[in-house]
Amino acid sequence: MTKNNVDIENDQRHAEALARTGFWGVMAAGLLFLAKDTGRLGIAERSELVLEPLTYGTMGGAGNPGESPEEVAIREGGREETGYYGSIEMLPLAVFESQNGFKYFNFLGIVEKEFNPTLNWENRSFVWIDSLDSLPAPLHPGMSYLLDKSKHIIETEMSKYLPHDSAYLARARQAIDSIHQDEDLISKRQAAKPRS
Repeated sequence: MTKNNVDIENDQRHAEALARTGFWGVMAAGLLFLAKDTGRLGIAERSELVLEPLTYGTMGGAGNPGESPEEVAIREGGREETGYYGSIEMLPLAVFESQNGFKYFNFLGIVEKEFNPTLNWENRSFVWIDSLDSLPAPLHPGMSYLLDKSKHIIETEMSKYLPHDSAYLARARQAIDSIHQDEDLISKRQAAKPRS
């Protein structure tokens, strides 16, 4: 059987599940990226060609027979939808389960550095954000669920990688010292002014 025939069979299974459950596949998985070099979160805007179009959420898709949720998230979100082939450290997040048995496994995909994705037809845009407070809208319903269940975990992981390295702290100290020097100079000039 060729790869093309396997893909066709998988799509048929996923379409049958959609007719039964309202979800593409019986199991799916996806991820949000977290870049260690910036502490920022990568999130995608879905294209007009998919379910829940023009909403922001995880990158992912339906699982195929024999795949684990982590393998699905890496294949779909980490490879097919973004073209990213670097190392991804996977951190499990909330699992959505519908009443009819569909499951969506969410992961935080931690990468060394931010990257510029090569998006496929499933996504229209991709942004790196500094905090969950700056999430773009509208959110995919699954993203809203994920935030409800895993927001604290995501924020904790993001905080681990915020730029608190020694170079960043040195620049911050220089900026503060510069402000103090400016304040001292202003005070000296005001003290040296002749009083009328």
